[in-house]
Amino acid sequence: MEQLNEAGNRSDLVSVGPFLQVEPGDKIKVSYAYIFAKKKEDGNPNSENNATQQSTFLANAAWAQTAYNGEDINFNGVLDDGEDLNGDGELTRFILPAPPEIPNTKVITSDNKIEIYWSDNSEASIDPISQKMDFEGYRVYLTKLGFDVTDVPNLSRDLVKIAEYDIANNGFGFETGFNSIRLDQPMKFEGDDNAYTYKYTIDSVLNGWQYALSVTAFDQGNAESNLESLESSLLANNYRAFAGKPANENLTTDKPFAYPNPYYAGASWEGKSSFQEQSRKLYFANLPAHCEIYVFTAAGDFLDKITNNASYDGSDIRWNQTFGAEDASQNVYSGGEHAWDLLTENTQIIARGIYIFTVRDLDTGKTYKGKFAVIK
Repeated sequence: MEQLNEAGNRSDLVSVGPFLQVEPGDKIKVSYAYIFAKKKEDGNPNSENNATQQSTFLANAAWAQTAYNGEDINFNGVLDDGEDLNGDGELTRFILPAPPEIPNTKVITSDNKIEIYWSDNSEASIDPISQKMDFEGYRVYLTKLGFDVTDVPNLSRDLVKIAEYDIANNGFGFETGFNSIRLDQPMKFEGDDNAYTYKYTIDSVLNGWQYALSVTAFDQGNAESNLESLESSLLANNYRAFAGKPANENLTTDKPFAYPNPYYAGASWEGKSSFQEQSRKLYFANLPAHCEIYVFTAAGDFLDKITNNASYDGSDIRWNQTFGAEDASQNVYSGGEHAWDLLTENTQIIARGIYIFTVRDLDTGKTYKGKFAVIK
């Protein structure tokens, strides 16, 4: 032992058993765990190697053993009464602690506003190790303006916590309670079977810009077992929200428009791309929920046709492929705006000048005409 504790010494000791009786043809299955931990500093040199310095390592080793034991709670190698947690009649090993279930989430965008709804499904989550409902609360994350174009996006870094709510008066966390976000009645949306219990509103966001957001659920952890609070994945529940005008129900009073107008080549929300000319972005706004947009030169030459509907996800322009979510279903638009890449239907780059656009409401047949300028 004295030699093992010498500074710089590295020793490996691997052993298994004992096996009291091994017959010819018997198979022995051996499982290994690689366990790491930082030394817990106590002011003494590493060679002291005392219980305090080893405490984190030993706690990690205990969790490795607990994970291996799985349903074998008393570690006797037999599936005893009450241990068959998944009901399959077999002894299941390698069960790890898990965070609560990801909250079912719905995002709605409107003029300078993002509304986030989520259900309470996480609150019934049962920890696979403790077999307790140890849900504690929710966290809401949002990116800063321009996260997608000022640097290489990295949501693990870019998502910043903006709100946290947890169970009140239970001795854990901030004990904020959920009253400020709980709806009087659960909200349901057409075509969606989920009932949403909570709502969080983000005001004063800029229309047309991309914001990434996420809602997570976290548990209480277990201080006795040296297990910190576990949180559901914020990357598995992220959305890209684009605030904007809602669907226009009256073209006469709410006239469609284009922005930015005039459009200067290289709008600030476009960023830098190796597909720069294909990654331009201009918005047509105040659009009916179902409409067609036609773009012409000032001389009346046809350039492009755009079809807008309530399920628009931005996947028709290169900008979203470069700067947006990999899965277009994560994109949330307001219903009354549609992005255009400033390319003709034949993917030709348009020149500077004045352009005319028309909007035709497919539900009413009404048409509106407007114009915008492009400066390069």
